[in-house]
Amino acid sequence: MELDVIQKQGIRLSISKIDKDEEYFVVAKSFITDLLAGIAKLSIKYGQNELIDFPYIYSERQLDSVILPSLSRICNGAVIAELPARRNCFLKNHEINNSFGRIDYWCIYNNYSIVLEVKHSFDGFTRDSTGENNIIKKWEYMTIEQLQSIKDEVKQYEENTKGVIRLGLHVIVSYSDKSPTTHLIQEYRKKLPDILDRLSNDVCRCKPTYTRPDFVASWTPPISFVLNGLKTYPGIILLAKAFKPILHRGAHVKYNDNTRFNKITE
Repeated sequence: MELDVIQKQGIRLSISKIDKDEEYFVVAKSFITDLLAGIAKLSIKYGQNELIDFPYIYSERQLDSVILPSLSRICNGAVIAELPARRNCFLKNHEINNSFGRIDYWCIYNNYSIVLEVKHSFDGFTRDSTGENNIIKKWEYMTIEQLQSIKDEVKQYEENTKGVIRLGLHVIVSYSDKSPTTHLIQEYRKKLPDILDRLSNDVCRCKPTYTRPDFVASWTPPISFVLNGLKTYPGIILLAKAFKPILHRGAHVKYNDNTRFNKITE
């Protein structure tokens, strides 16, 4: 996998190269980069006090401690967590008709509305296999079911943006039960491109249109912070899937009774 190494907010990140130049793709990549940099920057603040653990070594619930403030900053405060939503999904074997749930986050970024579903998992980086229940099934559920079942719901949004991007984000924390050593951390960093390839390939075993990640990104915390742990957590990996924008009521178009969009006459 080819990676771009970039500096963002003083944080060094690696993110997969993409050859698509569609505007929503560029926006999605910028969003993911800004969000991961924000998560990393806030996580470092936790690491500066040795008595405080990193939020990402717990669960999705604790991860919100760094996701929500990061979203608020990069979206200029235009963010809502746990937004109620009506879900309808007509994919075979994934029918969810007229049920109610919540979207993890809604926000506005670079003149697009973004609805974001987030999953959190751990990956044992010393192994060569990807966890079936821990990673693959979570990713499939998010991309096939959750993000497909809100199409009708987001069409009703009234904010004046260019469209609604549905974005799935899987935060995967690399770990080992071994006590951290400099050698083990360096081994992880050397293997990282292969780890990213493995994860990206393993999660798209079915319905590739929905499940193949569009972006893969990673952040490796400072070695001194990793060495303070009882176990080894040498990096955070993001798998991301971005779907083409859906035009909604508030977009630069009108939504008529026949559920078709017409250009506003300027």
